Amino acid sequence: MDQQPNFKDVPHRIKSRRPAHSESEPQSSKTETAGSAYDRAIEAAGGEKYLAATKVLEGLPRAVRPNSRVTTQLNAAVRAEEEASLRQFAITQGYLHDGEHFERQWKGQGEMGGAENDIIYDELTGLVWKRNRIDVMHLSWRQFFERMLAHNLYFPEAPLRLEGFVESESGLCPLFTQPDVHAERGAQRSEVEAMMQGRGYKRRAADDYTSELLFVEDLHQGNVLVDEEGALHVIDPVIFAR
Repeated sequence: MDQQPNFKDVPHRIKSRRPAHSESEPQSSKTETAGSAYDRAIEAAGGEKYLAATKVLEGLPRAVRPNSRVTTQLNAAVRAEEEASLRQFAITQGYLHDGEHFERQWKGQGEMGGAENDIIYDELTGLVWKRNRIDVMHLSWRQFFERMLAHNLYFPEAPLRLEGFVESESGLCPLFTQPDVHAERGAQRSEVEAMMQGRGYKRRAADDYTSELLFVEDLHQGNVLVDEEGALHVIDPVIFAR
C-alpha cells in the first residue's frame, strides 16, 4: 500500500497554499509540442497509476448527458459499475488507503472542504489531500479522470495527482493531492478575465469562460488564488468539453 500522508493537526490557513511537489513544472517554450504537454499532464496526474486506473474503465458503459429521470438513473448505474471495477483494482494493486485514518484527520482539522471535496493539509509535505465525492460534480468516474487530466493540461500551475482511493460513507472515493499555493488573496474577476483572455477564453457569464474547445466554469476568487508575486493559480475549475 502507498505511504499514508503524515497529517498534522494544523489550523485552516484561509489563503495559504504553497507549491510543494518535489519535481517542478517544466517551463513552456516555442519548441514544445502538444504531445509533450500531454505527457507532462499524465505524469503530473500520477503517471502509470493514473493510466492503470483509467484503463480499468475501458470497455465499460459510458454516461450520457442527463435530460430525464431515465438518463439520471442510467448514469448512476454506470458509476456503480465503474466503482466496483475500480475498488477491485485498488485492492489488488494496493492503492486503497485507510479511509478511517483520513476521516479522523479530516475531522481533526475542522472538516475543511465543500460539497465536492473533503480536504486535509499535510504540513510536512505542503500538499493538500482531497477526497472527492464523484456524484456531486461528475456524471461518471471516467469524466472525473478526464477532467483531472484536462486540469493538468490547461492549468499546470496547480496540478492534481492521483494517490489512490478510500472508502467512505458515500462509497469509494478518489484520493488525490494538489500543491499548496501560498496565496495572498483570491483573484478579482477582472484579473481572472484578463488571464483567461490571454489563454484564448472569453467570459460568458459571471465566473464562467469558453474557448473553441472548452467551457471552464466556477473561476471565482475561492478557486483562483494570487500568490505573493502576483501570479494566478487556478486550483478548482469545472471543465466541460464543448
